[in-house]
Amino acid sequence: MALNIVAGQTAPIVYQLFADGVAYPLTGCTVEMDALRQTGATAGWTGTLAVTDAANGEVTYSPAASDFVADASKYLVRFKVTRADAKIEYFPTGSREVWTVRA
Repeated sequence: MALNIVAGQTAPIVYQLFADGVAYPLTGCTVEMDALRQTGATAGWTGTLAVTDAANGEVTYSPAASDFVADASKYLVRFKVTRADAKIEYFPTGSREVWTVRA
């Protein structure tokens, strides 16, 4: 999913994780956001990420006002899922999602 964001957005972003076209169940999982600036540096966001619908693989990122900066755009995003059995998976499994921030 490519996402276009306006700098300073604080409205939550809802994202659904899929594996082979099916919503990935997140019950018992811990999810972290792995976001980089296009330079490869860590995005350094301070907003919060929460699993909001575990059965349907849904997470919600609530950004801080300073998270999305147009000068740092584009961001490359993926989610790290640690399952209850301690196995780690990443979504998407291919290229990171591109989140573009505009002024």
